[in-house]
Parts: sequence; structure tokens; C-alpha cells
Amino acid sequence: MLKFYILVSRNMEKVRRHWKHIPKDKLVFVINTLDKEFEKDCSQLLNIKQIEYYITESNGTPAKGKNELLKIFEKSDNDYCVQVDGDDFLTPYGVDLYQKVADSGAAPDSICLKHQIAKIPDPQNPGATIKDLFFTQRNPDWNKVKQDFIEIGKYSKEDATLMTKYNKEYFAKTEKYVHSEESHCRVVFFSKKAAAIKFPEHLKIGEDTLQYLLLKHEAHLGNLTMLVNDERPATYIYDQTDGGNILYQEIYVHKNWKWMETFNKNLDEYEQKGILHEEDLPILQIEYGNAEIDDLGFAGLAQFRANENTVVSAPANASQESILKLYKGEISIACKNSS
Repeated sequence: MLKFYILVSRNMEKVRRHWKHIPKDKLVFVINTLDKEFEKDCSQLLNIKQIEYYITESNGTPAKGKNELLKIFEKSDNDYCVQVDGDDFLTPYGVDLYQKVADSGAAPDSICLKHQIAKIPDPQNPGATIKDLFFTQRNPDWNKVKQDFIEIGKYSKEDATLMTKYNKEYFAKTEKYVHSEESHCRVVFFSKKAAAIKFPEHLKIGEDTLQYLLLKHEAHLGNLTMLVNDERPATYIYDQTDGGNILYQEIYVHKNWKWMETFNKNLDEYEQKGILHEEDLPILQIEYGNAEIDDLGFAGLAQFRANENTVVSAPANASQESILKLYKGEISIACKNSS
């Protein structure tokens, strides 16, 4: 059995939206917060809605809450868990996809994501939002990056040099060891075996990447199976729009990139221990019949060249057989809310 575990610490409006697309009997909320007023309001609401929930001890870090969630899942009768940070949300397609994988009889222990989409404030249009490929690998003009730290971030020349160095190391290391296309691949789907690998709690930012690397190491050793889903269409949306989460606050509000120094040192330690591996994880592949997919207009379908003259649109995770059936006109796949 699969259930969707939602980790919440603030914002009642964002709590309510999760049951718009996820059946209530498939939901489990984990309330992990230092805000006692939120804890009270959230638990009362979930009581009224008759939705399963737990209140866990918080130390204010994301890793603590995520580990408490995994412990609750481990003690449950459920076979699989989809873990969602409360600020973020699943699309209807995401709910359907993870349920299909869990029901397949051949589910991997873990699924992570690439081509991930975030919903962020539009810097050119206050009050509006835009879509952003949040974790795409970057190789910018590092001299310009340094200048931006000085002019926009208000860093001294010395500190700007350091911040640029940390960024350059971060993207080089993550391209080598995380994924050739992504600086971070969020893990969303867990079996009990995968849930045994916990989030390091000493980091404020980057704890999820370290946990991903620990899981990837176990997959490399053959101890568990781990696949990456290409988010075209999108299953999981990062919601950065209210600017209240730790990542947004540290990077965009406080202009703090020093966390990368600690993160990079952790990767050095993992490298010395032989935990890091360069190969990209294998791709999740799904067999499709006729389908109308709803990813709320965030990504839509990928494009595949069937031959020199023909391009077909399909989910990026579609099997070769599904793409061939599309080309032959034996099935049809469409996206609702296409952007």
C-alpha cells in the first residue's frame, strides 16, 4: 500500500490544498513545528477532516522533520511512502503516477527527480509568479557571478571571491556526483528499505542532497533499487512563492551562500569514504495506454523524434513501446492545462 506523507510546519492555506488532488484516506500529515499555534490549528483541522496525522518533536531544521516522517512510515503497515514538504505539492499526474508505480508489483525502493520545476516570485513583476527549472546544472560566467555578489549581494570583494569559489565548487561536484543535468535530485518515493537511510541533521540546507547521495551509494552497491523520473510532465512542484521556507530565506533574502562551504566539505568527506559515484541513475520507464495527463500546466509532454520527419509528444518516462504505439496511432496521450 502507498500513502502520501505531508510534512507541515506552517501555513494553513498550504495544508488545505493537499487533499484537493490526493484522496483523504491516502494522506498522512506529520506536524513538525516550533509554532504551537500552528500545531494546534492544524491538528484541529485534520481532526475535523478525519485525516491521519502525527505531531512530532521539532528542532527547527528540515532534516529533523523529514526523519520523524520516515520513522512514522517505517512503523506503519504501508509499503511505500511519497514524501512531500508541506510548502510544495503534487500534481494530479504525480498522484496517479506514484500510485501506478506502487501498484505495479515491480516498484523500485526509491524514486528521485530531474528537470524539477519550482514556482517562484517573478522578480520583474511583484505579486506574480513564474516557473523555474530550479536545480538545473549551471556553468555561468563566474566573473559576472562575482560581480553580482558585490553589486547585488553587497558582499565585499574578498567575500564575493569566497562565495564565487563555493558556488563553482558546488556545481562542479554536484555535476560529477549528483547528476549530469541536476545539482539536486529530490527523493520523493521510498520503500521501507530506502526509508532506513535518514537525512543528516547537521545541515540547514543540502541535507536532502546528502541523503540522496547515501541512497545512490546503496543502489550502487546493489542493496536497493533507485530510479530517476524526468519531470516532463511534472509530478512534484516546489512552491517558493511566499518566501517563508529556509532555502528561500537564506539564499534570496539573506543572500547567504556560505552554507555551500559546509556542504562542499561534506562532499569531500563522502568522496574520501568512497560513498560518491559518477554514473547517473537509470531512468524510470512507464508503459502507457490512452491517457489524459494533468500536471496543472507546469511542464507538459516531452518531444521524441520517431524518425527524420515525425516528432511525437509523450511523457519523458514513456517506454519505447509506448512511444512506438503513439507513432503508429495505436494510443493517444494528451496533457490538460498545457502551458
